[in-house]
Amino acid sequence: MIRFSDDAWHRTEPLREAIHRLPFNTELAAGSLSRDRFQTYIIQDAIYLGQFSRALAISAAKAPDTATMQSFAQSALGAIAVEQALHGRYLRDFGVDPAGIADAEPAPDCLAYTSYLIAAAYHDPWEVLVAALLPCFWIYWDVGCAIARTTAPQNPYKAWRSSTDGHRDNRSGSRCHDPGNPRQDAGGLYPRLPV
Repeated sequence: MIRFSDDAWHRTEPLREAIHRLPFNTELAAGSLSRDRFQTYIIQDAIYLGQFSRALAISAAKAPDTATMQSFAQSALGAIAVEQALHGRYLRDFGVDPAGIADAEPAPDCLAYTSYLIAAAYHDPWEVLVAALLPCFWIYWDVGCAIARTTAPQNPYKAWRSSTDGHRDNRSGSRCHDPGNPRQDAGGLYPRLPV
């Protein structure tokens, strides 16, 4: 019998391929993305990750057992630490004052997804919250791996891309997680997902 996660991964392949071909992703890989668009991206990502970390922390509190609670709590802390360090560097490198992030407004899509995550965190059962968090783990990993395969050698974003290297959820490790095995952790940074 095929697992739900394997079926979902297979069924979303056309959508994931379309995401790979989005202008932002192809321009980022080619190194032709405008500096302004990259600045906007890293600001929105910093806003997003602040809320994502909160949802991970709440998922830890709701976890059904101690080991899962510990995994999600470590993920929340890891996401905060890694992203603050990474964005602190890239915000400065790309002319953005890190102190200005607190005053930045989320874009509509960022606000919509983070509002959904926070609402799921506070109001839904743990399993629904984990399902809400799952797209970030898998899609960002998948897009990052696709970008890593096609990054131009003289790409001005190469250092940033290399630091993520297709493993946003695996910056502390050396491998991408296997989407066919969602229980495998992502290099120890993010929790094992029970799907």
